[in-house]
Amino acid sequence: MTIMVLMISADTQAAGNAFIIEELEFKNTQVADIIRVLSEDAKVNIVATPEAGKKEVTIFLKKIALEDALRAICRISELWYRQDEGGPGTYRLMTKDQYSQDLMLGQDDNIKVFQLLTPNILAIAMTIQNLYAPRVRVSFNPVMGSRWAI
Repeated sequence: MTIMVLMISADTQAAGNAFIIEELEFKNTQVADIIRVLSEDAKVNIVATPEAGKKEVTIFLKKIALEDALRAICRISELWYRQDEGGPGTYRLMTKDQYSQDLMLGQDDNIKVFQLLTPNILAIAMTIQNLYAPRVRVSFNPVMGSRWAI
């Protein structure tokens, strides 16, 4: 049995372009069906992997931003989501394993291997940290001597 209620107020676009949902209710509904409704009403792209889309959710929310609603749906169904960069971005819902695989190596990533002769480990570590600051932190491990962890 599927029951769906989605109420949107006239002022759905609040400051900061947050799409506010007045009331959202789904009972025993697949994630794929929920995100279709949310995507159409919020006029944003929301996709789910086949495994994520098959999860069933029962949820009731009031006066909530779209991203907070997606976060709640993911939490109760053991899913993860990402918002692609650039513009409003596409929300992608996936399982935990798919999310961790996506973090390690994205589809758009290019991998190049360089052989370094007599490398300066400290300079390499700091360069990697500077390039990928949000995802990388360099730390010195005094127990291991002069080894660096990236």
